[in-house]
Amino acid sequence: MYVAYFEPLKILADSPTSYARYPEATRFMAEVPTVWDETRALGGDYNDYVFLARRKGSTWYFAAMTAAKGREFEIDLSQFLKKGEKYEAEICRDTINTHKLPRDCKREVKPVSSADKLKIKAVSNGGFAAKVSLF
Repeated sequence: MYVAYFEPLKILADSPTSYARYPEATRFMAEVPTVWDETRALGGDYNDYVFLARRKGSTWYFAAMTAAKGREFEIDLSQFLKKGEKYEAEICRDTINTHKLPRDCKREVKPVSSADKLKIKAVSNGGFAAKVSLF
C-alpha cells in the first residue's frame, strides 16, 4: 500500500513495538518516497486488482494489490531500466501463510538487468512491493 497509494504524508499507524518485530519491512516502508517523478499504470480492474510502477530519480518501485483472487504479475524490466546497467531488486511478496497472517511476507534481494522479467505471485487479498535500484 505504501507504494500503490499516493500519500505525501506517510503514516505508520501501529505501535512502535509492532514495527520493531518486522525490521526489514519497516526499513522498506521508511525508504518509500512521499512524492514521485513518474507513475505508470501497468494494469488493473475495478474491484479486482491494481498494478503500477512509480519512479523517484533512477529508482523504480512496483506494487500490486489483489482482491478476492490471487494472480501472478510480470514486470518486463526492459520498459524501465537502462540497457547495460546493473540493478538490484528488493521484493517483499506474499507467502503461503499470508492469507492467514497478513503480516507474513518474504523478502528477496537479487541482481537484475533490463533483460529480465520479474514474475511475482500474490495471494487472494494480498500483493507485493518491489524496489529496483542501481547496484
